[in-house]
Amino acid sequence: MTGKNSIAGHPKYKTTGRNLIASPYQSIINQSAKDAWNEGGRPNQLFAHSKIDEFVNTLKKNKEDPNKINFETTLKGKDLPKSKELALHTSYDQVLNLSNSQLAPFDTIYIDEVHTFVSSLGYRSDTIGNLIFHLLNFVACKPDCKTKIVFMSGTPSLEFLVIQELMRVYEIEHLYQTIKIDKKYKVTPKMHSIHLDTSNKTERTGAVTSQIKKYLNQGRKACHIFNKKATMDNYIRDIQTKLGSNIKIGLFFSGSKGECTENIFSGKFDDYDVVLATTYFFNGLNINVDMLSEADIKQGKTSTQKYGVVIDLGQKHTKVSAIDAIQAVNRFRNRLSDCTVFLPPIFKDDSKHPTRKFNYGAAGRITLGLNRFSYPILTNSKNAKTFKLEKKEDKKRVYLRDEVRRNPDLVTMRAINQLTTEEKNRQLILNKFEDKLSIYEDWFYSIDGYHYLAQEAGFLSIIRNKVIGEPLKKMTKDQIDLENKVVSNFINDDKALIYLESHLDPSYRILVRASSVVTNPQSDAVGNFKAIDIQNGKYIIEGDFHYSHERMLNQLISSHLSLAYWFGADKGIQLLRNLINPKINLLSNKSKRHIDNITTYVKQCRTCANPKNLRAKNFIRALIYLSSTDIGISKEETPLEISLTINNEKLSKLLPEMWAKQQYEMIQYNLRNSKKKELQEYFTNTDQIKQQDIEELMAELQKLCNYNPLTYDKSGDIKSYETFIISKVMYSEKLFHLDIVEEESVSPELSNLTNNKKELDRFCEDILFKLNNYINPQNVPISPFLENYNKIKNCLNKKEIQNCIDLVQSLKTNTNKINNTLMTEILNKLDNDLNKLDNFLLAAFKTAEHLTHEELKNLGYNPFIKNMFLCKEDFKLESLNKELNFNLKDKSKNEIYDSIRSNDNTFIRSKRSSYDANTVKDCFIVLDKNSDILFSSFSCSKAINFLCKYGSNLKNDKFVMKDGAMPKREFNKGAYHPNTFRRDYYNNSINSKTLKNYSIKSYNVNVKNYVDYVKSLKTKTSQKSNKKLATL
Repeated sequence: MTGKNSIAGHPKYKTTGRNLIASPYQSIINQSAKDAWNEGGRPNQLFAHSKIDEFVNTLKKNKEDPNKINFETTLKGKDLPKSKELALHTSYDQVLNLSNSQLAPFDTIYIDEVHTFVSSLGYRSDTIGNLIFHLLNFVACKPDCKTKIVFMSGTPSLEFLVIQELMRVYEIEHLYQTIKIDKKYKVTPKMHSIHLDTSNKTERTGAVTSQIKKYLNQGRKACHIFNKKATMDNYIRDIQTKLGSNIKIGLFFSGSKGECTENIFSGKFDDYDVVLATTYFFNGLNINVDMLSEADIKQGKTSTQKYGVVIDLGQKHTKVSAIDAIQAVNRFRNRLSDCTVFLPPIFKDDSKHPTRKFNYGAAGRITLGLNRFSYPILTNSKNAKTFKLEKKEDKKRVYLRDEVRRNPDLVTMRAINQLTTEEKNRQLILNKFEDKLSIYEDWFYSIDGYHYLAQEAGFLSIIRNKVIGEPLKKMTKDQIDLENKVVSNFINDDKALIYLESHLDPSYRILVRASSVVTNPQSDAVGNFKAIDIQNGKYIIEGDFHYSHERMLNQLISSHLSLAYWFGADKGIQLLRNLINPKINLLSNKSKRHIDNITTYVKQCRTCANPKNLRAKNFIRALIYLSSTDIGISKEETPLEISLTINNEKLSKLLPEMWAKQQYEMIQYNLRNSKKKELQEYFTNTDQIKQQDIEELMAELQKLCNYNPLTYDKSGDIKSYETFIISKVMYSEKLFHLDIVEEESVSPELSNLTNNKKELDRFCEDILFKLNNYINPQNVPISPFLENYNKIKNCLNKKEIQNCIDLVQSLKTNTNKINNTLMTEILNKLDNDLNKLDNFLLAAFKTAEHLTHEELKNLGYNPFIKNMFLCKEDFKLESLNKELNFNLKDKSKNEIYDSIRSNDNTFIRSKRSSYDANTVKDCFIVLDKNSDILFSSFSCSKAINFLCKYGSNLKNDKFVMKDGAMPKREFNKGAYHPNTFRRDYYNNSINSKTLKNYSIKSYNVNVKNYVDYVKSLKTKTSQKSNKKLATL
């Protein structure tokens, strides 16, 4: 029952001398730390990762209990113990904090689970690249050092090829050795690779559930692995509905809490029948003590519990390689585990080649792992085209840009050179991995890959086809509706909310657990919350609800306590109730799930006080100012949000460029004052610095607001303009306080609103000068031109830049009305000049930067954040209940009939004299954002046509989508084209395709009542006319 980790780090089994064991995941270190804790501590062991202190607290019964193990949250700047038998258990990241001189005294450095180098490249490539370079550099710099570096894996992958190639590059290949442990097992797990010939999600889920049922009937505990945490709660309810509510199901993923997670870290499933896990389960865990007592464990007995692993490769969110699947099975140390892998359908339709019975490429990839990179290597065809991975040009990153902006005196070229060297070597390493992956990656997910690697691991590989069986029992309730009902029941339980807010110390963390009272997976019952224990600064709260809602209720209660802290108990509860009210929109982009809306609002509150996105806030600050100058930025503000739209294509591209230029000039301004020549020479790559700054700005903007970029349709025309939707949160002083600006930070270049005004004046004066230079009106006696010349001149005098641009654009498309030959060249020049707002925009960004710096320095907070990201201090939530959402309830029948009569002659001019009382016809009513009727007709096409024309009229509000996007306003183009609107936007529930400020509602009209009403109006009109005639 011992493995490579024991040989590396366990005092009883480890190799002699000082050992360092580096693991990819904190959970592996935690499990070793827990074992040491349970043994009463091991003096020669040290455990180190960034959250080890939190884990140690979970091992204590009380905060005051002494520590039984040695631990550090970081190794940076730490002196390591001098013990000759030290075993340091740490993470990949922490190894980077150790210098060559600190690594040299170790006899052996073990890098564990190195197969994760390949599987985790997508999200931690920097760490992997830095780690390999750090170790190779150590070997190269310390050639006489006796330290051995051992890369370990139970399922070796491409990393061994890459490491060998890299050692060749560093000219240390002679030090490379391969050690293969030839194990002989008493037990042979089975790997069932099953071809499931369907892409239907319901059918595939049914097959997975049936396989889980089969494993349970065999007396096994089941583990289903897939990478979508959000659906795990749904899966619990689905499995229990189909297989029985008595089946106990647990969750395990990165960051999971609760009994199931604690059990797995303790090496057992215990009384859990099924565990739903992400790929976090694969590495370094030991499941080896199920059904064993403490005495059994001490005697070294082996667990006899059997297990079954289920994986479905046909789901989009599940990407599990053969190596990962083998790792999952190997977590069960007694090897009494079978694995069932459902493969994607092999025979897929080939739309590009309709004569083929199936897609050859897909079939080759799924069966043999063939792709365009590996096929030329494997085929016998001499004419096979060779493909090579396209290499992106490695652009040299510019480092420490923000540090120079804050204070260049604290930046050295030595630090920059070190970062540059690390990046160069890291990129070399990553390129090696990408080369290998392009050829081999698909094979690890193929039938051939699963079969070969399973045999290599000592498994019995079985490949077969499966026919879809009878469907299992379905849930009678919609999953989202059920979850929303639980949220609603909790939020409307005043007793529970008041208890939690008033009885819990906000400085403590919480963990919510379900009692055993509610067993029905389709129950929406929730209540009776009470704190049953306090463990290491954490409340253990128990409530009556189905345990599939545990994760969601933990989020909900945590959000409730945060809102109560920021806004007070009463307003916090009121906010929760408004957030789940379908008639109230506190968010610009609302989800169907109540919990998503609540957590999104809490995240927005946290964003307000987060100093890390200050650059994006300054960018928005400049846009707010620019929206007041009529240069093409429109601003709409409601009590709950601010919407900024860039109505000019060229301005959309110019704004980030000018912001980046301001950021670059900030560097140059600081360096001129510091007189550091080396830094001045280094920070000359203007384009690269701007590119990096803009990339980071866009990432910050995505977090700060609902951002919609400028988009184009297939023909290249503008589809929707660039928009920034800033959702406001309720006022609280706790939300707009930022850290005071650092004392060491230098002041940016002085700029204020007066500078902005001067730049705008200069711009308009320059355009006027050029206008009169381009042409003398006295020499062109053409009245239409003179009229437009005066219009342009007046706009410039009034500083109405966007009106000038619109007028010039209009004239460019209608020059034939004046004089095409004469005007075209002049209009093109003016169009170009009007978009040269560089200096004005630059001044605006400089002003935003300077004002923010001074406010933080003098006030300790940023008033702009208070004014732009928070509702007014006197705003009342009660006012939201008065808002209408395209409501027809307040409209009388007569009002609707009058609108129809004004726009549609249907039934009025009909020759029929009467209609059946039961005849009903749908009417289509166009409403504006105030629910006022704009148009009504029995024809849906007429209603849509009216709305497209109405919205494209400059006098009326333009279309605004629920996600804040604003399509380009032009009739018969994009969203304003009636056919496009009917196909893509009418009756569409997607926020990006649903109008926010207009609606077309259908209304059932009783035709007889309507015709009678119209006739009665005609009769009244006729009677009035007769009376007038009689009087005459």
